[in-house]
Amino acid sequence: MNSERNNFSSERPLTGFGIAVTRAQHQAEWLSRKIEEAGGHAIRLPMLEIREPQNSSRLDVLLDRLQEFDIAIFVSANAVQYGLARIRARGAAFTHLKLAAIGRKTGTALRACGHSVDICPPQEYTSEALLELDAMRLVQGHRIVIFRGEEGRELLAQTLQARGAVVEYAEVYRRVMSPINSTALRRNLDRGLVDLITMTSAEGLRNLVDLGGTELKSRLCQIPLLVGSQRLLQVAHNLGFTNVLAARDPSDEAMFGAILQWAAERRAIRH
Repeated sequence: MNSERNNFSSERPLTGFGIAVTRAQHQAEWLSRKIEEAGGHAIRLPMLEIREPQNSSRLDVLLDRLQEFDIAIFVSANAVQYGLARIRARGAAFTHLKLAAIGRKTGTALRACGHSVDICPPQEYTSEALLELDAMRLVQGHRIVIFRGEEGRELLAQTLQARGAVVEYAEVYRRVMSPINSTALRRNLDRGLVDLITMTSAEGLRNLVDLGGTELKSRLCQIPLLVGSQRLLQVAHNLGFTNVLAARDPSDEAMFGAILQWAAERRAIRH
């Protein structure tokens, strides 16, 4: 980034590095703050905003039938926030359901709202890891509702249906492109401020490429990119990114750990 790298200390291992945080604004502060506490420059470039569905009539009909289901799967903390708010608004029956969380952050969000979590992967926080659990294998005849955003992945539903479950979606939020403009992106690139881009969403990554347009895409694709899953790593390669590394999962803690490792390796190469 600049000469501040020369002021590196073990207490501030990210000194001199500019790191773009592309999470939605309401989810970006923990990682941004940790980067800054470690001496880095957190560049807030949200690529997504999370909003309520434009039309909730179909969702409301499903929520009024929650008593028909056996298991509710929440795929993200956003699914918890928007899903529980809508359930409360409808006064829907809910306490009889077994609750499944796709990862620790989602489980924490459920517990913070006073709910126990019955099913959650112990380590890797992905749909694939959730599907490996016995509780997700023995679902013949079960009725399962998946709380997610609009146009999410189909893997969970397809696999559970193949195992004999009846699956429906409760699409409780939608992702839209953040109103950030290309000028802010160009300004950071022109000043050489971005040493690493972090990304946990395929849709966010596509938004970043679209925002840069043809003119900036080649520059973006040469910047090191840290993604939150092997699936997203493949998406990045398909979009033309040439220097991509993956954290063990998309949680803030895993992403921050991978940032520290990347910075240490960069310093080792330079010295």
